[in-house]
Amino acid sequence: MKVIRLLILLVVLFNTTIIVQAQESSSKPVYYPKLQSDKNDLDKVRADLQNLLNKKNILSTFEKSVNKYQFNRSVLVFDDRIEVQTKSGNIIINFSDFTKFSVMTLYWLSSSDPKQLIPYPIALRLGEPICFYFLKTELEKAKKVADDLFFIQYQQLVVIFENRIVAFKPLAEEYRALKVKPPIPEELRKLIVQANAFNEQKQYFKAIEMYNKAIDLNQTAYPAAYWNIALQYANVKYYQTAIYCMKKYLMLVPEASDARSGQDKIYEWEAQIIK
Repeated sequence: MKVIRLLILLVVLFNTTIIVQAQESSSKPVYYPKLQSDKNDLDKVRADLQNLLNKKNILSTFEKSVNKYQFNRSVLVFDDRIEVQTKSGNIIINFSDFTKFSVMTLYWLSSSDPKQLIPYPIALRLGEPICFYFLKTELEKAKKVADDLFFIQYQQLVVIFENRIVAFKPLAEEYRALKVKPPIPEELRKLIVQANAFNEQKQYFKAIEMYNKAIDLNQTAYPAAYWNIALQYANVKYYQTAIYCMKKYLMLVPEASDARSGQDKIYEWEAQIIK
């Protein structure tokens, strides 16, 4: 019986070619989620997601060096979370944790390379990595799931980014009031140089990592870091985060020669979010 179950599972996996996935991947992305004009109510989105996440989906969980693939027994969408019921127990994905996830993206997986059936970059993180797979014949369904998850994530991020902008305002005002701007610390300069190098190599996620480290070191010492990281986030389709970073840049240097261009970028990215 165990052998039969294993064979069935392998057949399904080798016919599974679409994954809701995040971050960089060697696979080619086929779809970036968008805010749909007909889905602007969280209750409707939850209901739609409940309808879409049926038993045809496969939940893939990874436990250290042991890879376990399980069929979903059921997926329940609540007001504040998604509960995935599997044979070994329930996995809870809280909406509040969506801010920790990268933007969900659909990628093709090649069945000719078995190693690609175990991707490290994933769609949702909560404890052990979680991936939702879809049969290759269900591309449109996968797109709708990605759009619904993106809507939930977007709603969470809007609130967080608005609060962070408010908290950043006193720092920006203090920086603008300085008649003589402080020199850039050497450690911060090092991180910026490294970030720029990764950008030139089109390693956008590494560039983002370095820019974030520089910003964490000092939030106002190098305003251009916000401009640079905003462009990197836009390169990987993280438009909402790109807008947030560009707003911080404009708060620090509203009279900069490229301020007009920065605001235009925000308009451009807002259009990319809603297509």
